[in-house]
Amino acid sequence: MKIRKLYIRGFGKIEEFELELSKNINVIYGPNESGKSTIMAFIKAVLFGLKGGRADREGTAAELRRYRPWSNSSYGGYIGFEMDTPAAYRLDRDFDKSSVKLYDQDFNDITGLFSAARDGRGIAEKLLGINEGLFERTVYIRQLGTKIDTASSKELIDRISNICQSGYEDISYKKAHTALKEALKSQVGTERSFTRPLDMINRRLSELCLMQKKLREEEESQTAAQRELKHMASEIAVLAGIERLFTLAGEFLDARERLGLQERKAEEIRFLNDGTGLLRKNITRLTGDAAALEQEVVKTTREESRLEEDLERLNRTVSQEDLKSLGKRVKVFSIAGILTLAAAIGCALGSFVFELLPLYFTAIPSLAFITAGVFRAVQGKRLKKLEREQQELAGRERLLVQQLENIKKVRSSASNQLAGLSERLAIEKLQYEQQIKRLESIEPALRQQELEQLESRVDTLSMEIIRLLETLNADGTLPGGEAILAENILENPDEGRLRELNRLQEFYAGQLQQKRIEKAALELQVKNLSSTADTEAVEQEIYRLTQQKKALEQRGEALQLAMTTLEAAAREVRKKFLPIMNKAFSSTFSGLTSRKYTETKAGDNLNIMLSDPGSETLVPVPVLSNGTADQLYLALRVAISETVLKNKEQLPLILDEPFAQYDDIRTENALRLINELGRKQQVLIFTCKQREVEMISELTGGNACKICSLT
Repeated sequence: MKIRKLYIRGFGKIEEFELELSKNINVIYGPNESGKSTIMAFIKAVLFGLKGGRADREGTAAELRRYRPWSNSSYGGYIGFEMDTPAAYRLDRDFDKSSVKLYDQDFNDITGLFSAARDGRGIAEKLLGINEGLFERTVYIRQLGTKIDTASSKELIDRISNICQSGYEDISYKKAHTALKEALKSQVGTERSFTRPLDMINRRLSELCLMQKKLREEEESQTAAQRELKHMASEIAVLAGIERLFTLAGEFLDARERLGLQERKAEEIRFLNDGTGLLRKNITRLTGDAAALEQEVVKTTREESRLEEDLERLNRTVSQEDLKSLGKRVKVFSIAGILTLAAAIGCALGSFVFELLPLYFTAIPSLAFITAGVFRAVQGKRLKKLEREQQELAGRERLLVQQLENIKKVRSSASNQLAGLSERLAIEKLQYEQQIKRLESIEPALRQQELEQLESRVDTLSMEIIRLLETLNADGTLPGGEAILAENILENPDEGRLRELNRLQEFYAGQLQQKRIEKAALELQVKNLSSTADTEAVEQEIYRLTQQKKALEQRGEALQLAMTTLEAAAREVRKKFLPIMNKAFSSTFSGLTSRKYTETKAGDNLNIMLSDPGSETLVPVPVLSNGTADQLYLALRVAISETVLKNKEQLPLILDEPFAQYDDIRTENALRLINELGRKQQVLIFTCKQREVEMISELTGGNACKICSLT
């Protein structure tokens, strides 16, 4: 294969870039960051595609994102190349659309001949006879990437052995060994497998043997389970009866409580009706008594007013002043009588005895005495009359005062009684209203039909409880204390026992539920036992599987023998091939080191050892300088490439800064090797060193080398 042309529409920083290449040696020269590694990555990307996905642990973006054009240009390009057949092709990729097209030399689209996938998977493998991994480990050498890791060395040896033995990389003894191993695993099984035919047969045989052993045990178990089911059924019936008994007892207490509540309401209604009737009578009677007392108060008030008026008139009839004036007059006339009598006596004595005065002078005081006596008699008579009238009026006044006091007492008593009656009447009316409201509140809640239903329910429950008690006591299945409790509930339905009844009901309900669960589990077990295959069918299945097991074991022995034989043959092939590769390896490395190291070997896993000519000791790679180690790995790459591609398509050798750790002598030796390789295969060297460009131009004479500058 010779790459003749590269065209990059857009790839990383490079856009609309075209490069014509020579069939021999091509040096792509440019300073750092000029795009050399990008062009090299483009070649591999067009051949094998780009991987997508997320960034790795170090944060490096996936290839598909890493090389996306920096501008909005088209993401892709093509490679024009020639094959050794000879044939010319153009491989074009569009990374945005994940599409690929393969054209022949006449620009016919022949993609479908090499790949059925839209993204062109497998095109390069079919054209070049090499996959991406082997491509990277042989002819595609990145900067400081000549070393081959341990993981890929075994694959390289296997592929080299395939080509050396059969001439074809795909005709792989490893694949044959893998196929035999897979056949043994898939068709028979191994000691580590679990799901293969022999594994399944062994497991099934073990299961059948256990089943055969258990079948008879299950038959016996089924008979015992049937007996246990009957026993459980009787226990469940007893527990159901006891649980039913305490459920009914609880319902009985509840019904009795509701019935008692309704009866108490009915009794209260009767009491309230009687009370309201009595209160109505009392209110009527008290209302009449109050009316009578009100009339009595009015009557006594009127009589009191009349007596007060009579007493006032009586006081105005005889004045005390008149009586006193009349008494004074009587006293005056009495004194005047005495004085006139004394004057008359004096005048008589003076006339008759002493004859001092004339006799007519005696008549004047006598007349005055008589006049005073007459006036005194008249006034005294009048005074006595007035005194008698005064005494009569005083008696009448005392009578009126007494009557007035009596009337006031009667009125006060009537008023007090009326006030007491009014207060009592108000209390009676308030009690009446309260009882009426209570009646209105409880009468709607009391339904005679519900009361009758409750009475019927209580009777029904008590009869059923009695029947259950008789049944359970007859069987002797009810504990004595619990039987007494149930009987006492009927005789003395104490609401305080409801908690104990609920506890017992929940206990027996739990026992009943548990027993039913056990019975259901046992029934399922019996059902499963009855559905189990019979012994004869199991024995037939054991016989059939035993025959299959023998056949599989024979096939397994044959496959194991084939694998052993193939492994021995592969070891022989590898032993024959490694000396051939080591010869090319040793020769190449000797040339790179100016014949300093003439004996170099790569072991079974490409572990490199070289012989130090000075000390005649074997030296491993880790003790060598970086430059010498890099020369070793470059020589190994060239030797492997020549071995792998000996009978296949000759691929270009692509190197990126391959001599970064070389001094001038090592670089010159390496370029001499490159010059020799360039005569038989295409070589692409990417470098930033002007000295390397000049040296290779001198070695090749400029005729077989094309210098491509990126500046």
